[in-house]
Amino acid sequence: MKSLKLVIQPTGGGEQFLPVAHTCFNLLDLPKYTSQETVREKLLQAIDHNQGFNLA
Repeated sequence: MKSLKLVIQPTGGGEQFLPVAHTCFNLLDLPKYTSQETVREKLLQAIDHNQGFNLA
């Protein structure tokens, strides 16, 4: 399997925002969280509560 290169892009906002994936561009908008534990929690929350494929 070919390796996947993912670009992580820091975004504004804060603790209340979830990460946003742009799968067509292999891009992840990641808000600036205050701890590694918050990053983990928010990523898992975004994965667990996805709405499926949407056009933005």
